[in-house]
Amino acid sequence: MKYWHLLILLIVLFPVSQVSSTDTVCEIRIDPAGSTGEILPLLGVNAGPAPVGDPDNPDLTRQYQDIGVLSVRNHDIYHAHSMSLIYPDRTCNPQDRTCYNFTTSDATFEAITDGGFEPYFRIGDGYEAVNPPSPAEQEYWSDAAVQTIRHYREGLWDGFTSDIRYVEIWNEPDYIHFWPKPHTREEFFNLYAMTAKKIKLAFPDLLIGGPGLTQQAVTTGEGKRYVRSFLRYMQENSVPVDFLSWHIYSNNPADYEKGGLLIDSILDESGFGQSENHLTEYNTQIEKETYNDRAFDLRAGSPGSAILTACWISLQNSGVDQAFVYRGNDPSITFPQFYGIFYADGRPKKTALAFSLWSAVSGYQNRLPLQTNENKEGVFALAGRQDNGDIGILISNTNHFPQNIVIRINDENYQIQQGLLVSDLSITVQEIQIQKEHVTMPPFSVLFMRAEKN
Repeated sequence: MKYWHLLILLIVLFPVSQVSSTDTVCEIRIDPAGSTGEILPLLGVNAGPAPVGDPDNPDLTRQYQDIGVLSVRNHDIYHAHSMSLIYPDRTCNPQDRTCYNFTTSDATFEAITDGGFEPYFRIGDGYEAVNPPSPAEQEYWSDAAVQTIRHYREGLWDGFTSDIRYVEIWNEPDYIHFWPKPHTREEFFNLYAMTAKKIKLAFPDLLIGGPGLTQQAVTTGEGKRYVRSFLRYMQENSVPVDFLSWHIYSNNPADYEKGGLLIDSILDESGFGQSENHLTEYNTQIEKETYNDRAFDLRAGSPGSAILTACWISLQNSGVDQAFVYRGNDPSITFPQFYGIFYADGRPKKTALAFSLWSAVSGYQNRLPLQTNENKEGVFALAGRQDNGDIGILISNTNHFPQNIVIRINDENYQIQQGLLVSDLSITVQEIQIQKEHVTMPPFSVLFMRAEKN
């Protein structure tokens, strides 16, 4: 697999303890003959791999490839892919090539496609360039959105022939920064409807959705009412919503499963039961503008990597079809507590190392049933099987203390071959030896193991 050569940059044997009868043991029992569906390769990120921010920041194409990134959402690639920059004059004829400035956006889009990543196309504005169209400007703006997609999908105006499948209209219209006053909710609904209908007419095969709602959509009464109002408007006006997209920032893995299932239920009750469920931003949560040791731990250290892995495992039960970590690259080396899973200079944070283990277990698509004993608090696990019978196991220990783990595979012919560990014991992924079925995971750690039949 493409990511293994990076994973073992530093090989360190982690001492595995014998488990005594007095130890608290989390037992994980795996049925290799069973099936609970498939492990979804939820391996998307926001932004990158082209550099952003500081002028000396590197391109991260190789790093993204090494950890197994599959798709990139073109959001908050600063000074690119914002309609307010691509099509700044809303009175200019959208059919006129001179109305558009694709230069910076082309360079960053090329980095996505040349790297082999699927582009997930957000049409709207990034954080630094928000300027929604007025009601009088919406007609031209929506026409320009169609032409922009032609440029990036069909090669219009010396553009790109690409494999865009999804177009997401806007980002966080329920947040005043992205839909500021005096713009109203009804104005946004009209903009989405007008744009979605035009895009679907021009590209019937595209899946069109949005609008990238904040986590209030799943956590507050007002947010849930917004979702239902949005879907009711689209249903009443026969507007395509091939997927509904939303965001969450939380340190509680249960929030991810609960949120995804809620979105599924709202889609179903609103007449969009066949629509996909997309989580287009997620990460751990820190207090805004707080840059302390706790914030660093949650965004760059092993606590963040263990928690985010538990959240990723939780997403496997959530009904989510696509998911994108926010974000891939940091803009400045002076703010390592920022959202990126890579530092601005290209070094992987612990979250990027953990991502590589998500990619590893995603190669074992047939999901297997798991049973755990009562000592599972803070431990999250996922297992899958390849067609050749090999098993991959992903475990996250979100506890602040070491956790003894026993893995029982209900077939004595299986033997665990190796383990790959992300923890505070090393700055890179460690290869570890597994002593029969027993392993002691350090505090806040992530472990991937492979088991083969003898």
